[in-house]
Amino acid sequence: MSSRVLIAKPGLDGHDRGAKIVARTLRDAGFEVVFTGIRQRVDTIVATALQEDVAVVGLSILSGAHLALTTRVVEGLRAAGAEDIAVVVGGTIPPDDVPRMKAAGAAAVFPTGTPLDAIVAQMRALTAVVPASPATPLTCRRRTTREAGHSKYRNLETTEPRNPGTPKPRKLGGTVRVGVMIGPERGDSARKVARMIDDVTWAERAGLDTAWVPQIPTDFDALTAVALMGARTERIEIGTAVVPLQTQHPIALARQALSAQGAANGRLALGLGPSHHWIVQDMLGLPYERPAAFTRDYLEVLDAALRGPGPVDVENGTFTVHNPLDLGPVAPLPVLLAALGPVMLALAGERADGTVLWMADERAVADHVVPRITKAADGAGRPAPRIVAGIPVCLCRPGEVDAARERANRILGEAEISPNYQRLLDYGDARDIGDLCAAGDERAIAARFRRFADAGVTDLSVRLLPIGEGREELIASKRRTREVLAGIAADFR
Repeated sequence: MSSRVLIAKPGLDGHDRGAKIVARTLRDAGFEVVFTGIRQRVDTIVATALQEDVAVVGLSILSGAHLALTTRVVEGLRAAGAEDIAVVVGGTIPPDDVPRMKAAGAAAVFPTGTPLDAIVAQMRALTAVVPASPATPLTCRRRTTREAGHSKYRNLETTEPRNPGTPKPRKLGGTVRVGVMIGPERGDSARKVARMIDDVTWAERAGLDTAWVPQIPTDFDALTAVALMGARTERIEIGTAVVPLQTQHPIALARQALSAQGAANGRLALGLGPSHHWIVQDMLGLPYERPAAFTRDYLEVLDAALRGPGPVDVENGTFTVHNPLDLGPVAPLPVLLAALGPVMLALAGERADGTVLWMADERAVADHVVPRITKAADGAGRPAPRIVAGIPVCLCRPGEVDAARERANRILGEAEISPNYQRLLDYGDARDIGDLCAAGDERAIAARFRRFADAGVTDLSVRLLPIGEGREELIASKRRTREVLAGIAADFR
């Protein structure tokens, strides 16, 4: 039986001292230990276990998500036909949870305080490893190929994969960028700009990473808002979520986006997409046929234009463009494609820098979005895509959670009529936008954020959802939620 053990830290937990102590102890006891480093995705852990041909996967979990993460690792190994790889778990695990962990498939559980000798003995029982002489001291420098092949401890944070011909597993679930949606609220048009600028200056002061501007079909132009916000801020990224493609020619969109990016000193993230039939066809009277093919052709023109200045010469099934353009980006301009189904997710991976999601819960992200967009990006030789998940957030008492979800359904539920969103809901466990709402106290909201991070999102776009009776209570609720959001965002960097 193999003596190789993989030690992994799933999720956002960044504390690895205990894991490294266990790894060194096992190394000195004669095991060959592979350490993945912190903040690993479940699918990355499974892929690394298979690539490294280990006998045991040891999970170090301090975040409180031990049961969910262990279950997903066990299920991932089984799905890959590697049910013979044992999974053991150590960390902050209440005694009452130990039987549940074993029922979920853990071969052994080591709560905080378990003696190292007991861990070594259990690992020997699982692998039939006999005691060995101590290995050479561990160093954290990059090993040569010769050294890496003979070391009893290989740290994947500092060494290349064992097989250079195998792609290194994608490393997700590390830091998560937390942003907030800022859009034109209903009411006096003369006050919209001032409100949006107040909101974005707060977001920048609070240390948030991104302000996401929705393009509401009946309201303020999102890219104009980006330009205005960018002129009044210095650091924060400002993204659109999302600009519909059918409403303007790709050259016109490129010109507007490059202008807004210049006004924002290079801080624009251009979120765009083919929208929905009830906007394009029912509201605008435009054809909504073969949206994926239309998007592919549109992106071909847009990509050429965003590489300016210079001539844009593109001929495809939808566009014939021969247009000079004197504008160019002042900094790299990420393009994020709204993608819900398999075809659009593949297109997002192949041709864009990521995707912007709405109505996607943790299961839909982990099982549907991440595998498809990542595979497409890898196949196209592109970097790992950004995955931006939009979710409502409501800070409230535990007894008010149901009311918060009902409010989310009442004011945000109109999008559920779209067949595109209905199909996306089918990939997850959520039935409606209320189920997607992160509602409760600070701990509950942070826990929901962690689950999205573990699912593979790189960015969270928060739609603040205040709760209360009357205007004053709603304003106070929004302020409290913003304060808590700023604190949680700092913890996720």
